[in-house]
Amino acid sequence: MGYFSNSTEGHIYEHDYCNRCQHEDREKGCPVWNLHLLWNYDQNSDTIKELVLDLFIPRAENGFNEQCVMFWKRHTFTISPEVLENLRNQSKRGV
Repeated sequence: MGYFSNSTEGHIYEHDYCNRCQHEDREKGCPVWNLHLLWNYDQNSDTIKELVLDLFIPRAENGFNEQCVMFWKRHTFTISPEVLENLRNQSKRGV
């Protein structure tokens, strides 16, 4: 099960995965991460919550959290200044 023993561990995971994922909404956050925030401590006494969280963020044999199964890396790219200027000029001309 995805379990975070403290806020530092959670912030590191969020930085490594959630903040780089296509599923994260800048305003609403990540649905999987939000579920973990709601159920993280409850899962110790609730088998259903534990099973659900385990589906999304499995734990490795060493006890550490693995990558979220919903992780889909957000792709970023850069445009050279010349290409950007060309695109702006085309836009102004209506091309």
